Amino acid sequence: MEKLVRGDYMYKLYIDEKGPQNSFRKKEVFTMSEKIKYGSDKMHSYVANALLIPVDNLEKVESEFLALERDYLTKRTQLKVNELKGQNILKSNFVYGVSSLKEREVTFYNSVFSILENNGVNNLFFSINKIAIITNGQLGDWILELENRRFITNPAIVQYILTKYAEIESSEEVIDKLLDETVSTKDLLHTIKKDLQKIIECNKNNLRMKRQVDVYKEIVKLIKKYNHLESNPVNIYQFDWSKFTYALDLWITEKEYLGKLKFSDIEVLLDEGMKKHHLDRLKFSRVEENCKSEDHVGLRLTDHLVVLLGNYMYRLRDDSSYNYENPEKIKIISNKWFELNEAQFLLIKRIYIFFLGDDSLYSFVNDTYFDESLNIESFLRYVDSYKNYNEFTQAKVNHPTEHFKIYQNLADYKWEQSNKNAVLVRKKYGSYKKAIESGDMRPL
Repeated sequence: MEKLVRGDYMYKLYIDEKGPQNSFRKKEVFTMSEKIKYGSDKMHSYVANALLIPVDNLEKVESEFLALERDYLTKRTQLKVNELKGQNILKSNFVYGVSSLKEREVTFYNSVFSILENNGVNNLFFSINKIAIITNGQLGDWILELENRRFITNPAIVQYILTKYAEIESSEEVIDKLLDETVSTKDLLHTIKKDLQKIIECNKNNLRMKRQVDVYKEIVKLIKKYNHLESNPVNIYQFDWSKFTYALDLWITEKEYLGKLKFSDIEVLLDEGMKKHHLDRLKFSRVEENCKSEDHVGLRLTDHLVVLLGNYMYRLRDDSSYNYENPEKIKIISNKWFELNEAQFLLIKRIYIFFLGDDSLYSFVNDTYFDESLNIESFLRYVDSYKNYNEFTQAKVNHPTEHFKIYQNLADYKWEQSNKNAVLVRKKYGSYKKAIESGDMRPL
């Protein structure tokens, strides 16, 4: 347990990450589903979790979790570990999320959420797609310049389209140039234009792709007209920590506005590998880096949470990925995600309540390219839409199809809000670029 000095801080904020990657290169054997080299966890997104625990309840949280951890390890004697990590539990037990968990693991996670709920713990979950980091690094400035000169209205839409294209359909040549910082913006755009034209031609009779083909035609027009615009690519080999910092700032500022706490009430403890200088602009009372989870139970707890949702995102993405051999068929997730017993169903509802069910607007934050995080958000919202297990099992519907409707509705809502924000940003700041430079708008 941590050694507490009473009165120093009112809250401790524990931050851990999954899928960290500060450099990007093409995969040795290029495939359309795995274009760049990912880490050992295969995460296509970087995810982070921040767990805010009141100091007055910290000893209780720690003692209850340590007892739970000891109990779990006595039932899995083959695990020769000093501390229980999320990957120890989910490594081979999470192919279809909670529906793949055994009773022992369901009980464990239910107990974790009971500890958190009963002790006034708050949470922030953040995700950003790795291909989005690359496309924004190479083309973000060009996109912002388009909006700055009034050639487009909403730069977020263009960033989203180019990222989704790069993630799913782009050629090896395009990936090579996206990862080459010596390539000019004009050369990169020319290669993207040629690749998009091929996709448009190949899918001109594909009804499923009609809307996408129309969008790609508009992007081709933009490139033809404005590929001459000067652009200043940022370093594509560095993760943009300002996005996570911005999400953290929003989350705490919202609580500060509501009179719940202040930045100065919080001591931040960062898991090993995370650097405190990224949080310098935020006025926390204290930030400690290189903290070890063996010394801080709060880090173990936030590890379980980030691994839980991070694995859900990865597995859902894997199951719903575009089928290159059958491009005319819409790909939705398998029914196996919904083959739940009552205990599993209730656990998903608790996951929803903890991550998405509070009144905060900023406790679950995704990037401009939001498809992966929207998968888990829509899944949790869909399961939670049923009042009880009996209603869920008796529903005369196809769950994957109904889930996809929720996904589409959420995506449409996000774009509706994004377009409204674009109008407000232009009215107040003149352009997205000026809003971002002011610090009031997060980077694309």
